[in-house]
Amino acid sequence: MTIKVYYLAFCIYILLFTWYIDRSFWLEVVPVLFMAYGDGITRVIRNLKYKKRTKAWEGTAGMLLLCIVIGAKMGFAGMLAGVICSFVERVENIDDNITVPASSLFILLAAHYYFPSLTASLY
Repeated sequence: MTIKVYYLAFCIYILLFTWYIDRSFWLEVVPVLFMAYGDGITRVIRNLKYKKRTKAWEGTAGMLLLCIVIGAKMGFAGMLAGVICSFVERVENIDDNITVPASSLFILLAAHYYFPSLTASLY
């Protein structure tokens, strides 16, 4: 129970922090969507194949595809953030509920301020 509250508090922090920096809706929401839907699809794939909690490449591939589609809303930078956070999620000894939104937020903020042409929506 505390892990879910911890994750929820971190997601709210990301939303508020990003809202304070820049009032762009997708810049705030995309990192949280990477974690919510990306981590969800990895669990579904892993449970279907292994019937237990384990880190597997099949789940990472599912998250990679889903995060690329979600990230396309933020252009090439969002797709790059989706690729990187998919592999960050694969790391065993680090809590992916924190590292996935944090790493994707860092990439999207850097692209938004330093390379704004890379954040044009692809759809």
